Amino acid sequence: AEARGHYEALLPLLPKPLTVTIHEQLARCHSNAGEYAEALEHFQVLLDRNPQNMPLRALMATEALKGGLIERGQALLRSVDEARVTDPRVYFEVGLLFVNHGDVGTAEHYFGRALELDPAFVDAWFQRGFARLQLQRWADARTDFERVVALARADTLQASTAKKALASLP
Repeated sequence: AEARGHYEALLPLLPKPLTVTIHEQLARCHSNAGEYAEALEHFQVLLDRNPQNMPLRALMATEALKGGLIERGQALLRSVDEARVTDPRVYFEVGLLFVNHGDVGTAEHYFGRALELDPAFVDAWFQRGFARLQLQRWADARTDFERVVALARADTLQASTAKKALASLP
């Protein structure tokens, strides 16, 4: 809160081109305080200055989803040029946010997008397997958990949990 106060005091003193860092810091302060709508306002200033910034669009979507602003998050996700997203963690994090909001079908899609970018992403196989369990897609869940067992080190919690999940599947 103290840092945010200093940034807010500094913002009107700087010429507009020099405020990028201040808006970014204010957005992060608001995000850390759980004030996602306020964070999005500052990120929006940055996006308005550079509409082609796809990582920023993805970050804003994540912030919106964290704050329960599902419609805004989904609109931001639709505006992302997926061809320019190269980090599978972006889709993985979005998938986790949808799981947290109870939308496992959408989460499954984003875990799949992460796996398209990195087929060895064990966490994405693991989470997609659990999403598919919740969707009662047993064969698909089995395939995902088998990939976890094949890719993860045998002594990891993921590997042992995947083995238990496989044993319990119908």
